[in-house]
Amino acid sequence: MITVRDFRYTDYKEIQKHISEWKKRRLNYDIEHLNIEKMLKCLLFFNDNKLAMLSGIDDLDEFIPNTYRILTKAITTKYRPRCWGEYLEERFFSNVMAGISIKSCETINMHKNIVITTNLESRIDQLVKKSKTKWLINRNIVQIYGVEQSVWDIDMEECKKMTNEWIDKLNVKYE
Repeated sequence: MITVRDFRYTDYKEIQKHISEWKKRRLNYDIEHLNIEKMLKCLLFFNDNKLAMLSGIDDLDEFIPNTYRILTKAITTKYRPRCWGEYLEERFFSNVMAGISIKSCETINMHKNIVITTNLESRIDQLVKKSKTKWLINRNIVQIYGVEQSVWDIDMEECKKMTNEWIDKLNVKYE
């Protein structure tokens, strides 16, 4: 069973346990780099009580007016479920759960735009640009916190539909 809940201060210790795993995957993540306190909201996903993913929501008004960003610092652990589908978004646990972040954004302010960003020319940026996508639409490039980012608009209905299908498949519950 997958459970989803908001980040709690006591979760820092749990996240610290996974830093060495992320470094082995050549991700330069540490607690400071994650900037959890800077996020508007941070969601944690657990697979049978083991941390599977953390994912943030940012308010990007300073860079893109009236916009939230989901899947900020989205990173998975070895406990993430394996997902597979025809489209790129169905191959990553973070993406199949994106609809949960969208619902959180809409609860905060349903009138804001919602996007995903990828670091320009990063592995994931190149992969998304080359792959068949279901709900990601490339918009433009924007500098966010000094980093060039590809901005991806979201087909909200397709994203929510896909997330709901995976919620059923993975038996996702909210705490």
